[in-house]
Amino acid sequence: MATSSNSDSLRKISRVALAASRICRTFITLNRALRVRAVRTSRRARSVALSGSILLLAIAGCVTTPVQKASLGNEFVGVWTNANPNFYNWWVITPDHVVNYGIVLDHGKCVGHEARILSKDRIDVPFGNAARVTLRIDGGALIFALPDGRRAVHYRTIRQAICRNGDSYFEGAPYPQK
Repeated sequence: MATSSNSDSLRKISRVALAASRICRTFITLNRALRVRAVRTSRRARSVALSGSILLLAIAGCVTTPVQKASLGNEFVGVWTNANPNFYNWWVITPDHVVNYGIVLDHGKCVGHEARILSKDRIDVPFGNAARVTLRIDGGALIFALPDGRRAVHYRTIRQAICRNGDSYFEGAPYPQK
């Protein structure tokens, strides 16, 4: 369920994307006009026009270079469960994707939230006890080290254990065993 602040953020992002799209269309139109004029002129003028139009597109953000996404180290890849059995908490980690599953206590539903990868051993957890945490492996356990010195210990498990409640599963479990 989206909160009003999430909805406001999505609206703002949509407006910015629409404005950027309009700017890109304007520069693309300008680029076409410059190329048409350049065809009727000398080779040097065409070269200048083409270089100028590429520069304008780059300035407008219409020409982008791929952004290198951070990825986690392979030692963290897998499915993890909290060492404390009182916490219904699981992490599914791949090199380029981190999802935390937990139980919404007042509804008894299993929900997933994504964390953002910052580097090979750091993630940004924007939910729960929101923090930027450092990951490390200690004797087979995955340690989430928080900036204030607290830590959470997790052990490997199978994905069918996510959101399991005894012999059944909480509603919304991502990988129920049939």
